Amino acid sequence: MKVTNHTLTTLLRGIVSKSLRDWDTKHSYTEFAYNWTLSYATSHSAFEVCYGLNPLIPFDLIPIP
Repeated sequence: MKVTNHTLTTLLRGIVSKSLRDWDTKHSYTEFAYNWTLSYATSHSAFEVCYGLNPLIPFDLIPIP
């Protein structure tokens, strides 16, 4: 859990502006990037483990009616 928190903190620091007031709006982008990266333990991303494929863009995650 410590590694996950450290990784997410590092990602948020890189994407949030200097005022630190927009972290909540950038959180979804950070979460997408984290879930899209390969895991050392499984050699697959979290998306691939759960859904069998990696989405190309966040729009791909919207369910089709």
